[in-house]
Amino acid sequence: MSFKEVTEFLMILKELECPEMVEVDSFQYSDFPLVAKIFRWLVMRCDPTFQVPLEIEAEQDRVFFLKALVDHMILRYNLVLDPRKLYLADGYAVRELLKIARLLSDASNVWNGPVMSAKGDIFAIDEDVKAKVIAKVMDLQTFRKDHSQVALSSAEMSELLRQEPENHALRISALNMKLDPSKVESSLNESILEIEALAKDYDQKFSNIEFDKANLEAKIKKREEELERMQRRLHTIQKTKPTHLDESDKLENELKDLYGRYSTTFRTFLALEHQVQQAEATMEHREQRFLENNQEIPTGKERKTDSAVIDDGFNEDPVDGSEPEVPFNRARVRQSIVRTEAVDEASVYSHGDVDGSDDEEEPIRGGVSAGNQLAAEPESSDDDF
Repeated sequence: MSFKEVTEFLMILKELECPEMVEVDSFQYSDFPLVAKIFRWLVMRCDPTFQVPLEIEAEQDRVFFLKALVDHMILRYNLVLDPRKLYLADGYAVRELLKIARLLSDASNVWNGPVMSAKGDIFAIDEDVKAKVIAKVMDLQTFRKDHSQVALSSAEMSELLRQEPENHALRISALNMKLDPSKVESSLNESILEIEALAKDYDQKFSNIEFDKANLEAKIKKREEELERMQRRLHTIQKTKPTHLDESDKLENELKDLYGRYSTTFRTFLALEHQVQQAEATMEHREQRFLENNQEIPTGKERKTDSAVIDDGFNEDPVDGSEPEVPFNRARVRQSIVRTEAVDEASVYSHGDVDGSDDEEEPIRGGVSAGNQLAAEPESSDDDF
């Protein structure tokens, strides 16, 4: 930074009527708020419609502020600024701000009239200047259109130049070819006939399309009528009750009742079968226990002796003078076991079953009758053993 640049910058600011109070010593030290205010004011003088960020308290806000203004000046006025020097906010920032100040000063000198005020109000401008500005804008629009047209033409020319080697060979061969008028005429006639045939084919296709369209419309109409008729029939069937519906419902209810009875009977049968198996197992167990608690089974001679006294139940003439022995008889054992079970089952039946259901009554009575039947059976002989 030089004293001359600072002085020039201050003079331009006074010329542009800057509202900020700026002195020569203002840029000896870093003062970012002052530089931001001047920078914002200069950008607003260039473009009053630009939305300038206002937050500059945080570091990120300052970076965003400088980046937005610098990008706007580059894109709009082709004026390159260094954001790093502007961020320093010292004498180096004056050099960057001086570029914008000189641009505004030159513009005011070219107009040779009143410039924009500090508040952004525009004073009256000469009509000649307005006409020149409008003409320049129109020229700019024309230039843009011409630029786009030149780009398209350049692309087409590039494509043609790429195809030029092939086209050149074809062009040379066509120029060297000797043409016969009759052959040319015949080829033209053939081409005309082909085109006419192609045109007839397309006409026929168009007529077929119309015919197909009419057929499709007729089919669609027919299908719609059938659909409507089927819907009416469906509504009629839904409202009408079938003839055998009551009988079918009745049979269905009977079938459900029979199935319930069958299920109950089958479960009862399984329960009774299980109880019979348990009774047989209990009887065998009790018989085995009874045999173990009493005397051992007699051998062959003892069986004969027992058969002789089976009616009395005692051996009247013991050999050794001891007390008479009670002979073993399996029939009597079974009879006593069956009577015991019958008494137990009768007591259970009299006091009630655990489940308390009537379905258990029949198997208990059956057990009692079975016990009485076994008790009534004749005694088996000793030969069964």
